[in-house]
Amino acid sequence: AGSPDAHIAMSGAVLQMFVHGITAGAMFFLLNALEERTGHRGLHDFGGLRRAAPWFCGAFGVVTFASLGLPGLAGFVSELLVLRGAFMLAPLMAALSLIGVFITALFLLTIIQRVWWGPPKAWSAPLADLSPRELLVAGVMVALIVAVGVMPGPFVAQGSAAVDSLVALFAGGAR
Repeated sequence: AGSPDAHIAMSGAVLQMFVHGITAGAMFFLLNALEERTGHRGLHDFGGLRRAAPWFCGAFGVVTFASLGLPGLAGFVSELLVLRGAFMLAPLMAALSLIGVFITALFLLTIIQRVWWGPPKAWSAPLADLSPRELLVAGVMVALIVAVGVMPGPFVAQGSAAVDSLVALFAGGAR
């Protein structure tokens, strides 16, 4: 019922959907906290936040690096499974998909550079870091990102039945 490579790729895709939900949700949560404090949301509206809001920058860094697929974080495992399976099934398409990975990395690293270390903006008032409530929410999301990154087995196992069904469905449709 489908090749092992298809199973690996599909397991990665299912895990990636879960991981993306966590990382995107965390990123939107943190960016909303920043916008609520400043009334601004553009990339060019910020700079020098590392000193003003270290907890925000730390949480945002973990989320960003998980989105980039840094080893030890949730995005690495899911992307590794997808790419490993895809390279065995469709090497050219998998290689082309890496262009998107590099563009995403460039975009996210540019955000970090400008927002954290860029020159502070003239409008900038003293910026409050994450509140205890926000720190709790961000901490739970960061903990989940790290947990999936260092111990992905239970998370992959949760999607195993769905992956088996999907691989069998696609294998049957290919005949």
